[in-house]
Amino acid sequence: MVGGGLSAGAMVSLAGCSGGGGGGGGTAVFHHPNTQDYNTIQGNLHAAVDFDPWHIPQFVNTPYLNYNNQTGELTNYLLKDISVDGNTMTISIRDGFKWHDGTAVTADDVVTQYRLAYMSGDDPRGAAGNLENLFDSFDGIRKTGDLSAEFKLANELNEQTAILWMFHSQASGTAALWPPAKVFSKFTEAYGDATTESEKEDANSRLLEFTWDFDEVIGTGPWQFEETSGTEFRFSLFEDHPDSDLYEWNELVMPRQNQNDLIPAARSGNITATYHNSPNADDANSLPDGWKSKNVGGPTPGGPALICNHEHDIYGMREVKQAFAHIVRGQGVSESLGTHYTDPVPPTYTFSKQLMETYMGSPIEGNLNVYNSTDKASELLQSAGFTEKNGKWHQPDGSPFEPTIKVFKGAPFTPTAQTVAGQLSNFGIETDVQVVESGVFFSKYPEGQYDLVVEFWSAGGANPYFGFLRNTIGFTGSSMLYPNEVTVPKVGNMGGQEQTFNVEELLNSALTADGQDQFVSEMRKLAWIANVTLPEIPTVMWKRIFFYDTNGWNWPADDSPLYGYNDLPSWPMRQGEISPSN
Repeated sequence: MVGGGLSAGAMVSLAGCSGGGGGGGGTAVFHHPNTQDYNTIQGNLHAAVDFDPWHIPQFVNTPYLNYNNQTGELTNYLLKDISVDGNTMTISIRDGFKWHDGTAVTADDVVTQYRLAYMSGDDPRGAAGNLENLFDSFDGIRKTGDLSAEFKLANELNEQTAILWMFHSQASGTAALWPPAKVFSKFTEAYGDATTESEKEDANSRLLEFTWDFDEVIGTGPWQFEETSGTEFRFSLFEDHPDSDLYEWNELVMPRQNQNDLIPAARSGNITATYHNSPNADDANSLPDGWKSKNVGGPTPGGPALICNHEHDIYGMREVKQAFAHIVRGQGVSESLGTHYTDPVPPTYTFSKQLMETYMGSPIEGNLNVYNSTDKASELLQSAGFTEKNGKWHQPDGSPFEPTIKVFKGAPFTPTAQTVAGQLSNFGIETDVQVVESGVFFSKYPEGQYDLVVEFWSAGGANPYFGFLRNTIGFTGSSMLYPNEVTVPKVGNMGGQEQTFNVEELLNSALTADGQDQFVSEMRKLAWIANVTLPEIPTVMWKRIFFYDTNGWNWPADDSPLYGYNDLPSWPMRQGEISPSN
């Protein structure tokens, strides 16, 4: 997709956007589970804690566009037109959308969403993050008409990357219109009126502390809240939605289900469709009658990876990280997790296989380190002063080489850590695993209080820029202490003279690339750096599995490209491709 010279005109493909309202009327009920704690979650996606960016928003909110993991296509939805001229991005949105209280969606709502992103420093799509601000100023986000807006970007950004950064539908909760100006503009107005940094911080703190309870939440999507409880959410069809005539039923129920209970719930007829991130093989291969499954890319392509403490005297050594890359085997991790939903990934992959194939080329193709030899691992450790005695490795000071892998509780990360620890121990590096609660993990360990961790690596999704950015930041938006300046052999020559690169400058150069050739050139440099310095050592790419019930429901054909889009099942619903069959 990135290599295809994406233009704003080529992006627009509005399937099933015929307006009119008044759909529904059927008695069928669609059941879609959510694993969140319904007693605590709420609707402010800028809150510090307890928001749902995935399941509920895909039905209640409206995505700006969507990305197809199979075809690489971007398809506009709320967006009507988009263009970038220098450092100015101009957008227009479709007419006819309303909030669930009946008020019209206007550019004021879009401007409010992106001003919220600017003031909080988050990824403009709305999820918690620590990405650079995309805009040059708070006042550079402005309405130009009832349905149009203009954004002054921080630089003359690469058009494709800027569009993806702002609107790519990794999940509707993070790339959808969700904050009505009538509710959230009080925060942006307070920030805009602030004359001191303290007043700005106060406005931002109030945004982070604001709780938007679901009995007050209004959205713009086809489904609106009717009842909420600790065990299920109930929604009714919003008949004033411009595409409501594509829906032949008028009720959706979202029961709370634990991840391990999803398949039993399917067998009991309590759900209609669901994602499952880590089904066991028996569940995946013995579905109830009438059920089907598909491996789909999902909103976050990637998987668990081994991460070394880059600032540690031992684990931050290049030779140690490269030795680990030679020892860790993705095939073994895939077998321990389940080959039905994971594919092994060689450490040479900086991005997904698809992106690696797109971005390989001179001077890096054929010249990257290949990590697949325990003999090489031994050579690397010995060159750094490590010694082996009676099958056990010792550090240069003579002490036993015995790292601990810290990991947060839950599949697939915990079993990955255990498998990797076994592989290192079998090599002679006695490795322990310490499992901690996720809240402790993400609040404490980005500070560097670890030897090794197992956490997520991003395969890049629609664009390798975002994958590299995520993999050098790590820890769901916090810093994992990967150095900003790195020294590596000359790009394309592993035996060449060492050169120092500023990673942030290379990322900014890619972000501001004038055309695709320059963008590819910068990403190849970054791929080279990743191959040498190993910000993360990937093990597997997991494949989210989508399960769906054909008993009483019509679905798109098995080979339909609709299954390649993010936000299943809500996206095929928006195209009129899901309906009751009786």
